Amino acid sequence: MPALLLALLLPGCQTFGAFPDPATALVGTWDNEAQFAAADPALHRPPAAGTPYAWLDRQHALFRIVQAPALAGAGGTAVHLVWRSGGPDGPVSRQRLWVFRPDPRTGRTVMHFHALRDPVPFATAAPDGFAFRTLTLRDVTSYPEPCALPVRRTRTGFAARIPEGCTITAQSGRTMTLSAEIRLAGNSLDYAEAGTLPDGQFAFRVPNPGPYRFTRR
Repeated sequence: MPALLLALLLPGCQTFGAFPDPATALVGTWDNEAQFAAADPALHRPPAAGTPYAWLDRQHALFRIVQAPALAGAGGTAVHLVWRSGGPDGPVSRQRLWVFRPDPRTGRTVMHFHALRDPVPFATAAPDGFAFRTLTLRDVTSYPEPCALPVRRTRTGFAARIPEGCTITAQSGRTMTLSAEIRLAGNSLDYAEAGTLPDGQFAFRVPNPGPYRFTRR
């Protein structure tokens, strides 16, 4: 009790519990407009599979917590993201569900990637509406369990990274090793991902080179 009281009284002393959980910390709109504007104009090229050239595009990102109980599970939180190319009014470039939940074995927070099989209805669906509430694992494509990202909370946000050895077979039939890293620190959010083929070549790298550097709007 004295230690707790001292922590409450001393200015600047806070516990991790006083900071937002990872899902809540993501909520809002983000944009890499500043990164895009500062980049060499030669990098302003559209995304490309593999690594035929270096590129960076502008992305506007919306993150919101949605009610998807079949995916979130007990004690979990589902975050729906909608990215748009070129700015807030651009075409949708990506929709995903990032689900944060405790690992049943360790109790530590992990993050799972899910891609919507039919993303169109979800871009404007109400976060607590029928579409999300009835969403099941049959409606998404998910990374396998060994690819879940351990989440490490920091004083200003969190960091998450796919463990080494995360391998999938893509719809094309190609086997690839996945990597992804997310870092949120205050009003800054970095994101990068890549897929590497058995011969060491990149199947994709987003962006190239990474990461995206988003700023909270």
